[in-house]
Amino acid sequence: MTKTWTFLKKNLDIILTIVGAAVVAVLGMSNVAKPEIVSAAILMILSLIAISLLVNRTTDSHLQQMAEVILEHTQKPSVDQVLLPYAKWMDEIDQRLWSAKEVWVLSRTCINIWQDYNDQFEKLLKAGGNVRLMLVDPNDGAVKMIVESAQGFEHFDVKLRRANIEAHIIRLARRRSQPKGKGLQVRTIDYLPAWTLILIDPQSEKGAIYVELATFRAQPRSRPTLSLAADRAPRLFQMFRDEFKTMWNRARPIAPAAYEEGTTCRKDLDRNMTGDRYETAPVVT
Repeated sequence: MTKTWTFLKKNLDIILTIVGAAVVAVLGMSNVAKPEIVSAAILMILSLIAISLLVNRTTDSHLQQMAEVILEHTQKPSVDQVLLPYAKWMDEIDQRLWSAKEVWVLSRTCINIWQDYNDQFEKLLKAGGNVRLMLVDPNDGAVKMIVESAQGFEHFDVKLRRANIEAHIIRLARRRSQPKGKGLQVRTIDYLPAWTLILIDPQSEKGAIYVELATFRAQPRSRPTLSLAADRAPRLFQMFRDEFKTMWNRARPIAPAAYEEGTTCRKDLDRNMTGDRYETAPVVT
């Protein structure tokens, strides 16, 4: 009964048109109705049929448009739509960091990142948040690889670059020793990382990870970068988060005293330092 009623509701216009046509045909054949009335009724029925066809065509057109929109959104995006230059993500990273409670960073030197988002890091530390920085040990051979692979460093003095990183580590160590600095942790690795990672609230369901590929001698801020949200890309989010944890557990905590005195390049660096930024060469993240 329900199916019959549903069928009648869906096709009511067609059923009424058929019934009307049958009545007109019977009246015309039996000469009960005048020819003028029969003609008018036929025209009315034809109008109903035309309206029904028009509605169906409009509905089909709308359905087709909806199908195209759905298909467009379900198709896999191209790599160019996913891997954007790092510069395209900077505003988003900037905004996320203002409300962050925990941030982990893997970078070659962490110099650019610390300077770019220093206000946010300071706010986070003063609020009792945690910041983990993992960078290349300046006393390791990986520094030469940094110089070789970074644009503008092809003929740069490796010793000076080491001193540049050493000075940054000392500044970080001093910041940790200041009030509200205990949340800052710094460790070093003895190899060149394949990418830069910025993990914002990595242990939260609303966390985000930015993965910047370490392409060879790329323009600053132009390296392909991927954004991963914990609730939208859980598999890759967890993979990169676990990778950072593994690397962190194997990394060496810094010993600031090792960089304070006795390094071979401190005097060279001191002659080239201006304020909080280093003028020796373009810095690399």
